[in-house]
Amino acid sequence: MRTALWFIVAIVAAHLNVARSRHQLLKERSSLDSSENTQQDQLGFAFGSPRKSIVSAFSFDTALLGIPFHMQTTNNETVLRPKDIPTDTMYVNIDGSQFGNETAWLNGFELSNYTLQTYGNFSYYVDVGLCLVGTQLVYDDRPSSNVMSMSVLDSLLASGDIVTRSFSVTVDSDFDVLFGEIDHGKYDGPLVKFKHYYDESQDDHFTVHPTLLMDGMAGTNFSVYNPVQVEISGFWSLPDEYYFTLFDHIKSNYGMDDDGYMPCSILNSTEYVSFYFSGEEFQFPVTSFVYFTYDNMSLYSYVDADYYYNESATCRLDLGQEDEYVGVPLYLFQDRYLVVDYDNEEIGIARTATKSKPQTIETISTGIPRATPAKYFSVVVTTTTDSYGVEDYSTSFHPTYSMNTGSHFGFNSTESSYATETDSSTLSKSAPSTTGGSTNHSTKIGSSSSSKAAGNTQTVGGVFAFITCFLGALMML
Repeated sequence: MRTALWFIVAIVAAHLNVARSRHQLLKERSSLDSSENTQQDQLGFAFGSPRKSIVSAFSFDTALLGIPFHMQTTNNETVLRPKDIPTDTMYVNIDGSQFGNETAWLNGFELSNYTLQTYGNFSYYVDVGLCLVGTQLVYDDRPSSNVMSMSVLDSLLASGDIVTRSFSVTVDSDFDVLFGEIDHGKYDGPLVKFKHYYDESQDDHFTVHPTLLMDGMAGTNFSVYNPVQVEISGFWSLPDEYYFTLFDHIKSNYGMDDDGYMPCSILNSTEYVSFYFSGEEFQFPVTSFVYFTYDNMSLYSYVDADYYYNESATCRLDLGQEDEYVGVPLYLFQDRYLVVDYDNEEIGIARTATKSKPQTIETISTGIPRATPAKYFSVVVTTTTDSYGVEDYSTSFHPTYSMNTGSHFGFNSTESSYATETDSSTLSKSAPSTTGGSTNHSTKIGSSSSSKAAGNTQTVGGVFAFITCFLGALMML
């Protein structure tokens, strides 16, 4: 009996020692996480020694770094671009890691083997392109790499800083961008993923944009159903059916003339137009399609003889018409958290978090982690053969469906196709992969996250449970 008693005591001591070691390891990991230099701590472009942090902005219209001659630091100081950076060419390929005689960083990553665009004196900030360089120039048979050899994302991938050519960004920020990572603390509700259409993503400037499938649109007394791939860029560029439907609607309801000018009273409108992407509805105010031109003619030194101007405030339709390269402006996704994984052809969209949350960063490797597929995410490709036996590939996007569903993913919406609220603690739990392959994500969670607290609680609970069993055994003795 005494031997059995000492055996139980030895087991308890060993278990307590393991628990103490595990608790100490968790404390060490927590300390490492809190002291680690993350991208979030070093956002934007920087160079020199000591390191100078430069005001940075992101762009969906370029794949490169745009670096002006004069740059403004985040401390409001003016610094110059290195003198040995050529000024007689628009694109400069940097071989190695030298930025002049200095070292350059982006989000704390040391840059090497990249291409920059030499902006003149009209800018003070570094423009960081989030697009890719196209595989081939339009109207030219030469590979585009002969002109621009390395995008920002390709450079980071080649250096091993990111696993896939991917990023996440808070759209209405100056530069809240993470490369190759997603911060689950940046958004509320569901993160819905859409298919990125790479084959239709290159514009006529050999730049690859994030590209969605737009099913149609609907508004007051009008609707259009015409599935078309649209590039996310800096401006509107709609096919005829969309463009003329909106043109006629605004002309009929807001006093717009044939040249696209109208009274700025339209800016007081509360009307919304719904756009549908892969079965998901986004609402946008009608004011998204116009811009303010001027308040008084005295503000302008010239008069365009082709148009008649009056003294009242005038607005103009801000829609482009284009059938070949169709696009929607990034500002449509204001108040949104956008995640793009070019390599796995996925785009994630969620509402930006309205309250501060613990930082929960996860590596993007096999697609966008913890994202729910859009209603019509899947694309069915069918193969047909013509009368000559030649295969003809046709794509069936998805079935037609009723618009004006009342479930909105857009501005000031009160309903969603999915849950409207997701507790941040659930984000620390494992989620099944929705990309069709095994999930291999690396997660970094801040020391205040719920998952670590839960881990410590489970350890202590296990110890107390074992002690309870031990005391019960003693009583039996």
